[in-house]
Amino acid sequence: MVALTYDERRQLSEALELFFDALFGRNPSTSSAAAERIARIGADTLSTTGAKRFLIRAAVLHGDAVLMAPDVPAPPPDPRDAQAADGQILSASDGEYKGVLQPAWHAKFARDLLDRMPPRPSGDPFVGQWYHAMVASLMAGRRYGEAALPLRRAAELLPNDAAILFDRACLAEVMGLPWTQQVLMDPRAQQPTGSPAPARAASGRSTLGPGSVRTNASTEGMANAEAERLFRRVLEIDATRADARLRLGRLLITRKRYAEADAELTRALATTRDRSTTYLAHLFASRAEARIGRFERAAAHVDAALVLFPDAQSGLVARSQLALQRADVTAAVEPIQRLGEIDHTRQPPDPWSEYDIGPGRDAKALLAGMWVAASR
Repeated sequence: MVALTYDERRQLSEALELFFDALFGRNPSTSSAAAERIARIGADTLSTTGAKRFLIRAAVLHGDAVLMAPDVPAPPPDPRDAQAADGQILSASDGEYKGVLQPAWHAKFARDLLDRMPPRPSGDPFVGQWYHAMVASLMAGRRYGEAALPLRRAAELLPNDAAILFDRACLAEVMGLPWTQQVLMDPRAQQPTGSPAPARAASGRSTLGPGSVRTNASTEGMANAEAERLFRRVLEIDATRADARLRLGRLLITRKRYAEADAELTRALATTRDRSTTYLAHLFASRAEARIGRFERAAAHVDAALVLFPDAQSGLVARSQLALQRADVTAAVEPIQRLGEIDHTRQPPDPWSEYDIGPGRDAKALLAGMWVAASR
């Protein structure tokens, strides 16, 4: 399944409509023995599994094919096969442009299957669950360009779903980060993406979305504005989401709206029990307080963050920077020296190091929940 090529997908598509006609009980007419066999398979599937259950399991299968084999080479589709084409994406490594890639066809195929969900895809709770789990899993692997593809369709189907809105906001936020902007602004990334694509990204690379996959937020300012808009929309729907409020606070700091940021981060701290979210809220609140000259309060936030993750690099660097701003050289040097003494391979990850994956932090749980729902 994972290794099926676009050419093999094209052969499969020739029989699909006949199969689906039979699956949905539309009694298709057949003119050959091969067509009769395909229609019989569809009819048998309807009677033994049911159309909806089949679509759910098939979407999970093809979604798993995308997630489980990110390094399988995928040649560009035949120009005649518009149904299988899914645009092209950028490959990047540590902020460096690496080339143009072609996503595996399984991703679009899975979305097309869900679009057939009766009576309509937007009315079935599994559809939103599938999109949220897939996007989270792709973002966990920093496959942002591939995450943009299902998010585009999810936004059309579920424009007011808080989880999908959060995913969209996180992706827009990633597009505004400095390393992402460095890749997107590379002259090579601005070229038309109609040329043949190389093999897919090697492990450890990230993907971004130019050309037909480019988000509307192509510059840093546009990306941050879009992310802010979407996080505010999430909070309109669910004001208890501390993760959205945390990220809104960080964006407000980047936009030099420090008092607003401090207010949002204070509310985030009051409504979360998650250690990582609490750590980051203290870290960002420290930045906001320092920007407006309240260094004692900024230091208190850093200290509170380091109580949760004592060896986190971001917290220790923040403590050093605050001391430097107050011309306390000794206090600035001490946290940096401590960094060199820590065995980070034995420590829990710094929450800041995973900030860019957004919903990807919960990917395993979301996938497990989706698989359970599909097995019912």
